[in-house]
This record gives sequence, C-alpha cells and structure tokens, in this order.
Amino acid sequence: MRRIVLCEGPADIAALREIGISLFGAQVQRTPLSAGAAGETRKLLLTVQGSQVEITAVERAKSGLPGALATKLHGLPFENSSDDRDALERITVLFDPDAESPDKMHASLADAVSASAQAWKLDGSPGDWVAHRDASQAVILRAVHWRSPGDVVDGLPDRQNLERLLCHVTAVAHPNEAKMVERWLSEISEAGRKPGWKAALHLWCALVEPKTDESNAPARFLHQNQTCRPHARVAIEQVSLFKDLSLALGFSQS
Repeated sequence: MRRIVLCEGPADIAALREIGISLFGAQVQRTPLSAGAAGETRKLLLTVQGSQVEITAVERAKSGLPGALATKLHGLPFENSSDDRDALERITVLFDPDAESPDKMHASLADAVSASAQAWKLDGSPGDWVAHRDASQAVILRAVHWRSPGDVVDGLPDRQNLERLLCHVTAVAHPNEAKMVERWLSEISEAGRKPGWKAALHLWCALVEPKTDESNAPARFLHQNQTCRPHARVAIEQVSLFKDLSLALGFSQS
C-alpha cells in the first residue's frame, strides 16, 4: 500500500527522512527525487516495511497545504483500495500550528476538499477522517502537527512547531549550552527584540553544528548528531508524535 505525506518545506522533509531512517528503518529511494530552485529537497520517496511513502513539500508552505490536499485527492485515479496492493491507503498533512490552534488547519483542509475535491466526502472527527469516493474507494486522511515537550524558554512564544522540537532535543542533549542559549535569548529580549523559535534554532546551530543551516538542522539534531540522537525518540514519544509518524510512514511494531 502507498502513503502520501504533504508538509510545509524542506526542513520537514529532512526531519521525516531522519526520523524514518533512525526510528522506522526507512530506506531512501534515490529516484525519483526533486529539488527546488535553491537545491533544497521538495519531494522524497521512502520505503518503510514494504510501503511506499511519497513525501512532498508544497508550494506556499503552510498556506498551501489545504489546496495541495484537495488537488491530490481530485487527481487520484480510481482504484479499489481493498484489492490493489499499490493503492493509496493514507494521506497525512504535517504542519506547524505556530500561533494558531490545530483546529484552524483542520477546518481549512475540510473546506478545501469540499470546494475543490467534491467527489470526496469526509467522515470522522476533524483532523482524523476517512475520505470516500463512491462506495469502492476510501483513503485515510489525517492532519498531524509538530509539537514538543518541555517548558518554554523565557522570551520565546508558547507555540508548537518543528523548531521547538529541535531546540528541546538539543537542550536536553547539551544542558550546559542550553544555559548559554537561554541567556542570549534573554539579552535579545532585553534589547527590545522578540526572538522566535527560528532564532533559537540558529543559536543552537552556531553552538553545536556551526556548518548547519535551518533546512538541514532537523537531520543533524534528530539523527546525525550522536549526542542528540538518543533524545530524539524520547521527545517524540512524550507528545505522541511517535504514533502519529509511524502511522504516516507505515511502520508497525507487531
């Protein structure tokens, strides 16, 4: 069975790639793979326990996710999901809530499907649906948001996003450096600035992975950095992301 993941950008793809490899035994399919104008990965294929997983970073980041979902559903060929081994089983939309409630994205996704993929009907609760087309075809559809355990560092907004998860993992792995980052963020706030989680991530990159930028920081902090690696799974499990991502990528422990 096939799976599709729609996400906001190359950083999400990097995170899913490394989480898939380290936690779910994923194999990266080298082709086909597409990149954007800056050379950043925009599409990736993984194989997880025999399932093919297509991961795509949509245009216009988070605002483009509802339209991308509707377009994907509208363009799906007719297939009998109960008989076809290559049929699409699940679509996952992965996003950063940031300052908004996840419910807002759930509503936007449902509205986009209703407006632009009218052959499909959604059953279930917001963010956790089964999409039906006629009586023969059904696709599981879930919205999953990045989230992180832990307290908010003084001066940073209480928002959930991928950057917050990366900062948490790195702070647990490097507690002495965490005090430095906290001090720097406090000094930025005292200077009249309002640092966000991206600013905190840049500080962590400068301290721990100076050759790393925002797009490949997830790969470094979630898997490739040996000091951070053991703490990634713990953080993901603490907020039930392990279950959400294992379903998205087709991983079963049984």
